[in-house]
Amino acid sequence: MTAPARADRAELDRQYSPSRLVPSLDAYLDAYAEQSARARRALGVRTGLRYGPGTAETLDFFPSDRPGPAPVQIFVHGGNWQALTERESAFCAPAFGRAGAAFAAVG
Repeated sequence: MTAPARADRAELDRQYSPSRLVPSLDAYLDAYAEQSARARRALGVRTGLRYGPGTAETLDFFPSDRPGPAPVQIFVHGGNWQALTERESAFCAPAFGRAGAAFAAVG
């Protein structure tokens, strides 16, 4: 059995960079931002909650509208924090809310 070939740094960087692999990436990012803004307008949200000492260590929390304890979906966006923040990462909060879960978008 042959060991799998190892990718060099340039190939790994290419594979982990959506902007290099998805020709219409900007359209997706624009849609995320619009859907996230819509979620913020439609749902109760607590913004800028700190989870660490760094200035970027904040999250936006969408509580469940159901009484009692609720599961929490924590969304950590990909991209090595080179693009997007919690502001553009709330697009799926409405779906989790409809399912009875709280939602947190992490910065």
